[in-house]
Amino acid sequence: MKKTVKRKKSNHKKLKTSAHHSKKAEPSKYRGQLNNVMKKLDNSYKKLEKDIEKHAPFDIIEKDNNELLLLLGECNYMVREFHLFEKEIKGRKK
Repeated sequence: MKKTVKRKKSNHKKLKTSAHHSKKAEPSKYRGQLNNVMKKLDNSYKKLEKDIEKHAPFDIIEKDNNELLLLLGECNYMVREFHLFEKEIKGRKK
């Protein structure tokens, strides 16, 4: 019988906001990142469409799909960051 190894609990405290999110952050700083992600999304979607039309092998279509899903996840993360920033601004005004 194999013995299971007990893992040590981490002593890290959970942060209420993300570690890189600061009060000095402004939406204008994210504009460039947003444009880059949008371009990548468009290119990835076009690539996936083209491969589907060409009846490409499943592996290639799966790679394209995974890339598209990853970029959509990044967009979702950026939207959450904007909402956090919006809440901070509303909290400061009160």
